[in-house]
Amino acid sequence: MAMILKTPIKSISELKQSPMKVFAEAKEKQTGVYILNNNQKKAVVLDVDSYENLVMEREALTDKVFYLETELRLQNNTKSYSDEEVRGNYQRDLSDLEDEWS
Repeated sequence: MAMILKTPIKSISELKQSPMKVFAEAKEKQTGVYILNNNQKKAVVLDVDSYENLVMEREALTDKVFYLETELRLQNNTKSYSDEEVRGNYQRDLSDLEDEWS
């Protein structure tokens, strides 16, 4: 909640009247600007760099979680499986496949 108090707040009317001013404030403060409608939070305006950084950070964290979960599964799993156990009877003959590796 403390972070919300430091975040600029604008009404939807202010955003409609001068959107560039709101965009400039978001860029200057390097944080989102809360947009309120009837005193309720409805949106957050971010500058492009902040948004792209958030997306990259989220992707990086998602990747870390994936790799940590995989590592944990591998550490806890003592059984290994053969190719036949994994694919069963589904074994495709790839000799007729035409691609750049042929």
